Amino acid sequence: MKNIMKNISKNITFENWIDYKGKEVFKIENTPNEEQIANGKLIAENIFEALITEFGEVVKIENGFLNSYLNSIIEKNLNFNDGDALKISANINTTINAEIFNYIKDNLEFDTLIWMYGSYKRPQFIYVSYISNNRKQVLKTQYNKELKKTEYINFEQ
Repeated sequence: MKNIMKNISKNITFENWIDYKGKEVFKIENTPNEEQIANGKLIAENIFEALITEFGEVVKIENGFLNSYLNSIIEKNLNFNDGDALKISANINTTINAEIFNYIKDNLEFDTLIWMYGSYKRPQFIYVSYISNNRKQVLKTQYNKELKKTEYINFEQ
């Protein structure tokens, strides 16, 4: 599959979309099926390419597709195994992340958008998903010290 497919979209290579942090340690094959690739193409065209047009190449992918096993060990609480989600950030500094988040929220169709970690001024990362029936659900992460886990709550500016 890797050798057949070159790009998910104009600015996302197949290799970049299936790449994951820790592959040197885990050494687990991360190969999507045709449906997951189709989902990846949809989010790439409808979200990522719009961000490249608006912000240029400062936008980078932290996570694209993860198979279900990798998803369970790398991004336990988020779904990347359907191919319809991206974890993104600015590759120069995180001050632009708030602008990227707000641009998605105010201008693009999406299913779920999450302000991930960081501060009240800017997120460290942005999670966004895109499906056929987008809900436009906007959340942010909050760490619950008592339960010692990350929770997702409604985003309010």
